[in-house]
Amino acid sequence: MNNVTNEYTVSNTSETDSVIQSFCEQLEPSTTVLLNGDMGSGKTYISTRIASFYGISNLNSSSFQRVTFHAGKTNLIHCDFYRSPFKYNFFFDEIEPLMIPPWILLLEWFSLEHVLTEMGHIHQIFTKNTGRTKRAIQISTY
Repeated sequence: MNNVTNEYTVSNTSETDSVIQSFCEQLEPSTTVLLNGDMGSGKTYISTRIASFYGISNLNSSSFQRVTFHAGKTNLIHCDFYRSPFKYNFFFDEIEPLMIPPWILLLEWFSLEHVLTEMGHIHQIFTKNTGRTKRAIQISTY
């Protein structure tokens, strides 16, 4: 897997929004975005900004529902695996049927080792708290 990584340091939501806006402008349909990193470092916030780019304003953490689907010009599927580990049959039964083209799949707390070919283009966003108000955002493309 070829890997290209870009790193950013942000101090506020405006700077985060700018990084994510630029990222979204380069996304192609049939793309999976893995979101990993420190607890409270902005994974769900970044998911909401990606959703906003696609005209979706009501994305919430799916920790309790595990999977949420938002239909639009680009269909968005958001999953949060914080509370339970990934199982392949869960992907094929619950997620894959929602992958109606064009789609973007956002997976929080999802390990790169579980990526399947059905997941299309792969990007990983890793967030890390680096100070009281600073965060490092690392975006990798595979």
